[in-house]
Amino acid sequence: MATVSVKELSDEFDLFEVDINEDQLLKLQELCSSYSLEASSMVNQWMAFSSSRKMALTTDSLNTFEREWLPKKIQSSQSKTPKQKRMKIFNKDTIDSLLEDQIEVLGAYATPDAKNQIVQTAKRQLTPENFNNSNKRFTGTTRTPAINPAFPPAISPASSTPSAKFSSRSNAGDIMATFGNTSGVSWHGEGQGCKVSLFDATCVLTQNVKYMFQKMSEKASVLNDVVQEMATVLQNAHGVEEWAHVALPSQESVAVVGRVCCDSIGRLNSQSVLLEGSRETSAGKCINLDLADLSQYSLFPGQIIACEGANVTGKKICS
Repeated sequence: MATVSVKELSDEFDLFEVDINEDQLLKLQELCSSYSLEASSMVNQWMAFSSSRKMALTTDSLNTFEREWLPKKIQSSQSKTPKQKRMKIFNKDTIDSLLEDQIEVLGAYATPDAKNQIVQTAKRQLTPENFNNSNKRFTGTTRTPAINPAFPPAISPASSTPSAKFSSRSNAGDIMATFGNTSGVSWHGEGQGCKVSLFDATCVLTQNVKYMFQKMSEKASVLNDVVQEMATVLQNAHGVEEWAHVALPSQESVAVVGRVCCDSIGRLNSQSVLLEGSRETSAGKCINLDLADLSQYSLFPGQIIACEGANVTGKKICS
């Protein structure tokens, strides 16, 4: 690394508009040489130190910078540098370990006989005397490579016979297995004929529609109409003068109507019952329904009910 000049340090400090004298520049030049830092890196380290410690550029602050800041930062940056992986080198004494790993992999895909053949072939030492003979043995009469005993056909995927295609089978239509006596049996259906007629001719669709592609607003409107229709039926049956708002606080007992809902995805129980009012009577609000004072009841999600109770806090109806 080239020596950092005083002018380079001065130019770097000028970028940050920091005033520095010659003695301080010489001190920083010495630090650059000691820690093998360039001028820009040294100035960046100083700016980080001065901003974190709130210290101006003085001789004392430079001593603190050298003693407390630079050693830690330089050491941490060097520890983060990834070390290059060294290539493993084998010699005549350790090369057998590499060969054993290859034999183990090949043997895992071979039959016991083929595995023994692989082991025997690998253990045979190729000396200069039999090296040429081994090459001749691996070469056929037409000077083409023969089958290598280290890779027998038993473990070669090319030697396996592919399964026949279903379309090319030769026994199409043949009965391969039977259960019981099926000779002379005629198969036919039994039962009375049925006739389908329209339940209500006025509700028949006369044009193509997308099934279950209704908008959310349309679904909500239909559900609200069901609540409102049942509210009218219950009001006439029980002589209720007017339905109250389900979410408005009331010190006295009032009559409300709505749909039974569950406050979670689980099963409906006495602690998870909600009552959802219609848009006309309750602006679609939901409120908890307290059933602790009832001796018996039967509810299910979606049921339209009318009940009488007090809503003191505006958050729960006590029936």
